[in-house]
Amino acid sequence: MPFLAAIGALIASWRWPRATVRLAWIAAASVALLAALDLLGLTDPVRPPLVIAILDVVAILVGAGILVLTTRGSARPA
Repeated sequence: MPFLAAIGALIASWRWPRATVRLAWIAAASVALLAALDLLGLTDPVRPPLVIAILDVVAILVGAGILVLTTRGSARPA
């Protein structure tokens, strides 16, 4: 889901700016949620190794940053 939403946002960015913001928000929220679930051990009974855990934390931070930027950007008048 995050991959498809990110590709959709990229495609929509040329013609549909409102759809781009929504799709980017969906992709970022999905990535952050899936990374958090992985860190908590809910997607796989085996906890991820340290390197993957670090990448999960980075994905959560990047996803949160995108969520903040898209929320701020959508508040501006068109």
